[in-house]
Amino acid sequence: MSENLDNIATSYHLQNLPDMHIERICQEYEVNWLLENIKSAGRKVLDLGYGDGVNFESIARNCSLTLVEGSEELAKKATLRSTELGLTVDIHCCLFEDFGAVRNFDVIMASHILEHVDRPVELLTDLSQLLRPGGVLIGLVPNAESLHRRLGVAMGLSKQLDDLSERDYLVGHQRVYDLTMLNNDLVKAGFVMTNHRGFFAKLLANHQMLHLDERVLLGLLKMSDEMPTELCANLGFVAKRAMDV
Repeated sequence: MSENLDNIATSYHLQNLPDMHIERICQEYEVNWLLENIKSAGRKVLDLGYGDGVNFESIARNCSLTLVEGSEELAKKATLRSTELGLTVDIHCCLFEDFGAVRNFDVIMASHILEHVDRPVELLTDLSQLLRPGGVLIGLVPNAESLHRRLGVAMGLSKQLDDLSERDYLVGHQRVYDLTMLNNDLVKAGFVMTNHRGFFAKLLANHQMLHLDERVLLGLLKMSDEMPTELCANLGFVAKRAMDV
C-alpha cells in the first residue's frame, strides 16, 4: 500500500500536470470554509494526507496540527515545507488505519480521503475514536452527481454517474460519492452529518477546461455558493459522533 501511495505521489502530486492549476484553484477556494469550521470547533487538528499541500500552510498557521501521510515522498515534502515556513507540525508517515493517537482531537480533516481508501466505513469508525467529545469531522469527496458527470452520461461518454474515469484511476480513486452514499457511510460509522455544501459548478472534465481563464474557474467556484449541493463537483461535509449530537 505504501509503495502504491508513493507511485501516486510520483505520477500525480509531484508532477506539474496540465490540470494541476484547476485543482489548486479549487482547494484555495475551499480552504476558507475549512478554516471557518475548524475555528468554531477547536484548535487541535488531525489532518489526513498532505496531497498537493495547498491547504497545509493555512491550517498549520491557525491550529495545533498533526499530519498523517501514507506516502514517504509526500511526508518528506511536508516536513521540508513546515521547516521552510518555520511551523511546528507533528508529522507521522504511516497509513491512516495504522495511526495510533495519544490524545483526542477537536477536528479531524479528511479532505479527499474517503474515495481513496479500501474500507471507508472502517476508517471512519476508527476516526470517531480519535475525536474528543463534541469534536467534528470535516471532509470533502468527489460528487457522482456533478453537472460534468451528468453531461458525460447524457453524451454517452459514461454509462452511469459513478463510473470512474482515467483521471480517477490516475489519482487512486476507488469510488465517487453522492449525498446518500456519503450519509450512509457516516451513519454506519456512528456519525451524524450536521452540515454539507457543494463546491465548483464544474461543467466539463478537467482536460476539457485547460484553456479556460482562471477568472472563469473562480466564477464557477463562486456560483457553487448558491447551487444545490448535489450539482457540484465536490461535496463538503461536517459530521459529529451520534453520541455527541
